[in-house]
Amino acid sequence: GLEFIEAVHLFDVSPDQVEVVIHPQSIVHSLVEFEDNAILAQMGTPDMRVCIQYALTYPERKPSQAESLDLFGQKLEFLNYDRTAFPLLEIAKKSLKTGGNLPAIMNGANEEAVALFLDHKIGFTQMFDLVIDTVESINNA
Repeated sequence: GLEFIEAVHLFDVSPDQVEVVIHPQSIVHSLVEFEDNAILAQMGTPDMRVCIQYALTYPERKPSQAESLDLFGQKLEFLNYDRTAFPLLEIAKKSLKTGGNLPAIMNGANEEAVALFLDHKIGFTQMFDLVIDTVESINNA
């Protein structure tokens, strides 16, 4: 959900212009489709160090400690997302549609939920419930 919000702001597009797909291999980090229907992919090993490094060194490209991607023998799958398996995506979409500071509130609720989980105060799935309850309580106020 947070990556959805990020993509909308990063590329200055409407939420309707962002499509979410599940890529289990985590090799394709992003896809951009242009007006001519050509698609460019940013691919690499399932290691966020390259993406983070690029964000910190932009516009330069520096050597990375991440492994080089070997495409031979790789299988790339793209699946539709399951709304029940990813409940925060729907909340993110709702937050963007509502606008204002609701996306920031969602992010803050997520940060607090992760902190509670890491402190062993809530279970994994309770993080989702906490974020959803927070956003819905603000949105319905």
